[in-house]
Amino acid sequence: MPAGNWPVRVDPFFGCWLWTKSTNSNGYGTAWLRSGPRLAHYHVWEVETGQAVPEGKVADHCCRRRTCVNPAHLAIVTQGENNRRIGWDYRSRIKKCPKGHDLEVHGRRTPEAGMVCRVCSGTWDKPAPEPELE
Repeated sequence: MPAGNWPVRVDPFFGCWLWTKSTNSNGYGTAWLRSGPRLAHYHVWEVETGQAVPEGKVADHCCRRRTCVNPAHLAIVTQGENNRRIGWDYRSRIKKCPKGHDLEVHGRRTPEAGMVCRVCSGTWDKPAPEPELE
C-alpha cells in the first residue's frame, strides 16, 4: 500500500499505484504543485524515497504502465537505457528487479508487457486472476 496519502488506485494483482488525477498528453500522471505541473512518478519517487532523480537520469517504469507511481516499479536509469528498455527484445532479457530479486521466480508480466517484482510490490501471495473466456 502507498505510504503517502496519494491519489492512486492500487492494482491488487500487479501492485501498481495508478495515478487517478490528471495525466499529460503522453498519458503520464501529472502532479500539480505550487511550482507548477510535474510528472507524478518523479514527485512520488522523491517524496517516498527521500532521493532526487539525479541530473541526467530518468525514472523508468519497469511495469510499462505510465500512470503507475509505485517507487518499487521504477528504476533510475539514463535516457539511453530507458530507450533500450522500450523494446520487447530487451525487456525479455531483464532477469532481476532493481533490488536484485530473480524475476524468473518473482516476476509477473503486466498487460502492457512490463515486468513487476511480486516481492517488491507486496503481491507475492496474490492469486492469479481467472483466465478470460473467449
